[in-house]
Parts: sequence; C-alpha cells; structure tokens
Amino acid sequence: MRISILGGGIGSPAGNCHRAALSIDRRHEIDSGIFSRNRNKNIASLKEWLPTCSENFNNLEHLAKRKNIDCLSILTPTPEHFKNINDSKNFYKNIICEKALCSSLDDAFLIKDSIKTNNLFVIYNYTGYPMVRMARKLIKQNEIGNIKEIHAKMPQSSFIKKTSSISNEKNGPQAWRLIEDFIPNVDLDLGTHLHNIIEYVTGHDLVSVIGNQKLSSKFKVVETCHYLFKTNKDALGSMIYGKSNMKEDNGLYFEIVGEKGTISWKQIYPEDLEISNISGKKLLTRSNFSDSELTYYERMKPGHPAGFIEALANYYNSIDNFLSKGLEKDNVFGIESSLKGLIFFNAANESIKSKKWEYINY
Repeated sequence: MRISILGGGIGSPAGNCHRAALSIDRRHEIDSGIFSRNRNKNIASLKEWLPTCSENFNNLEHLAKRKNIDCLSILTPTPEHFKNINDSKNFYKNIICEKALCSSLDDAFLIKDSIKTNNLFVIYNYTGYPMVRMARKLIKQNEIGNIKEIHAKMPQSSFIKKTSSISNEKNGPQAWRLIEDFIPNVDLDLGTHLHNIIEYVTGHDLVSVIGNQKLSSKFKVVETCHYLFKTNKDALGSMIYGKSNMKEDNGLYFEIVGEKGTISWKQIYPEDLEISNISGKKLLTRSNFSDSELTYYERMKPGHPAGFIEALANYYNSIDNFLSKGLEKDNVFGIESSLKGLIFFNAANESIKSKKWEYINY
C-alpha cells in the first residue's frame, strides 16, 4: 500500500508507532503527508518521516494530487476526525482512521451517511495482537463452551504521573482531552478498546448497560468508569478502566468465562493465553500452535514479540490483504464497529443520569 498521512507530527503519541508499524514489513510505503497545522512543526516532521522528500503540502487538496495513493491514514486527535474524514472523502477511496472514530454518536451517523462510496477502516490496535486473534478462534471452536461472563479492565496512571518524555503529554493530558462531550474522553480513549476487544473475541453484541463514573479532582473530567453489561447471548459482563491507578501504566486485561473453561489475556504478556478448565490451568504461547492463520503475523520466532508496534502493523497488513486479496474480512473494522461502540457508550452515559439499566438499540 502507498499511504499518505494526516497528523502524527513530532510530539504526537501515535506518530512514531504508526511510522514504525508501516515500516516493519516493508510492504507499505509512506509516500507523503501533512503532519501538523503548524508550518514549522510540519516541516520538521516531514524531515523525520520522509527525509528524502522536499515537497511541503499545504492542505488536503494539495496532498491529494499525489498519484497512485492507496489510502489516507488519519492520526489526528479524536475531535478532529469528523472534519478530517469529511474533508478527505472526495479525494480518497480508502481512509484509515485511529479510534475513536469521532466524539459523538450524532457525528458518527453523519459520517456513515456521507461515506457510502468510500472504504473507512478504524484501527483499535489491541485486536491486532496475534494471541487476541487466537483467543477469538478458540472461542469460535467451542474451547470454553457457551460464554457466561465477560470481564475487561484497562487501568492506567497518566492522570497522576508523567508519561513518556518524548510525548507532548509529558506535562499532563493534552488540552483537547480536557474538553468533554456527552461521551467522556476516557470512554473514547480506553472504553472503545475494551468494547472492540469484547465484541471481537466473543462474537457477542452488548445489549444493555448500567454504569458509574468518577471525576478527576485535578482535571475536572471523568477519570474512571465502571460499567456492567448484558449481551445478546445472555452473558453478563463488566468493564473497568481509568487513568488514575498508580499501579498500572497500561493494565489491559480480559477474561472470558465459559461453561467449559475460561480464557484470559494480559497485554503485558502478549504472547500468552491462559486457559483454565476442570483439568487445571494451562498457558498457551504462540509456540503451542502450528496454525496457518498465525503465520500472517510472525516476524520472529515465538517468544520474541514486537508487541504494540507488531499489533499495529497487523492492522495495516489486514487492511492491505482485504483491499488487494479480499482476505481477513473479520480482522478489519469500520463505521459499523465504531457506531456500535458509540451507541454503547451513549447508553452507558444515559445510565449515569437515569441510575437504571439502559437498553442498547443498534
């Protein structure tokens, strides 16, 4: 794929990850981009992303004049996605956008109505991990039987301690993260990951929800969310996540409880799946599988994960496989996935007000 980039300039938390992911397999070419609205920052970012390119693009219309571009990848902050997608839809058939798709459910429906002739792909990242995809396959193969419970957590510490020194978040949350819409930013940031993981791994739809939230005393925005939910196949579940847990930098974890056993996965041990059943516990790693589907994702022998970057690279490869060969349909996500997530969190926040279960109408 030949790709143009929008956003991801110097200081962007996402920029370096996407640049590395696109380079890891040498099957994608970063052709061009607009990396920042700030002219000086854009020029400096261009030298970092494309040191041999001397063309500085002023706007999307100028960028779109590049020939033979397969996709535009949007790496800007969430509040800018709505405008970015609408501005680029007439120039690019294929658009890739980081989660969350946009800040509100209304905007998501407007996007859906306006891009009927485009392919819009949404990247969540964690469902790109090989062993998360293997968990999905084992559940489909009835490894743990009918699912009874689903639990997912994502505690982080970014509201109470500094993040990476190279990120523009090093002195606290970026300014746009401190402006809340009806759906809080923590839902759009962390919650969308968990919703995507749960529906992808289990094959269930979330159909009702009740929740509670806590505000940050320092930043005056929602910092912690606790949600209970029910699925269309009578499973019960929970999501717990937030940004003020000193113990965890990124404690992403899920546990799927079935009638015959339980599958669990922790992001800090990405090569491992734990399966518990009546015979005891067993730890499965990539080396346990001689599975043709896993070979799509192997860049080094088992035990040597490239982790977060690898998962991100898998997203780009899945999109390329879908566009060029019609493969991996289950591993690419688009407007419907994002709409379902936003509908869920819209209902979750309605439940905060109503103090009762809210039913989810997809």
